[in-house]
Amino acid sequence: MLTTVYMVEDGPVNYRKAMESEEAEDWQKAVDSECASLTKNKVLQFVDAVPKGQKGIPTRLILPRKLCSTGETVQYKARLVAQGFRQMEGDDFTHMLARVTCLSSVRVGLSIAAGGVFEIYQMDVVTAFLCSKLEEEVYVSLPEGILGST
Repeated sequence: MLTTVYMVEDGPVNYRKAMESEEAEDWQKAVDSECASLTKNKVLQFVDAVPKGQKGIPTRLILPRKLCSTGETVQYKARLVAQGFRQMEGDDFTHMLARVTCLSSVRVGLSIAAGGVFEIYQMDVVTAFLCSKLEEEVYVSLPEGILGST
């Protein structure tokens, strides 16, 4: 039985626009929560400058709103994402592995569950780190609003 439906809506295009909005306090709490998660999970280590011969991968904040079925905002979210698409194979990395599932596998699982064999639960993941520790050093440039960057 479906009890709750949430929708996601795009928020401001960047930190500055979020801070200029009437919802600035809510957006700042979301950004602070993301920063706390990055710090707690030791995702970032700060350096004074990117070493010579290295490039910093640009990052940006994604600021979506979670809406309930009536369209009311129930949560403000902030996610720091790397713009890895700007990297060049052979220059910035040697191999790539993206752990994803095949959509047809998801459909088969849902079909079996719909037959009454399994129950399906939806969950909201607050923080997810999908890969293990990197062997190489990777440098990123932080966007405005993340951990005191301007």
